[in-house]
Amino acid sequence: MNNFDIVELTLVQDLFQANRLLKEGWKLINVSTYTDREGIIANYILGKPSYLDLY
Repeated sequence: MNNFDIVELTLVQDLFQANRLLKEGWKLINVSTYTDREGIIANYILGKPSYLDLY
């Protein structure tokens, strides 16, 4: 699938949840990181392609 629209965005901070969504066909849009007292925090923004709504 070369042409598709992103129909939903989600932000997750859990690597395992991001990986699960990627395996379901979601696309990685962006990763941002920052540091606080707990350590490095990563935010994963994923987009759901329109063709996943067809099934």
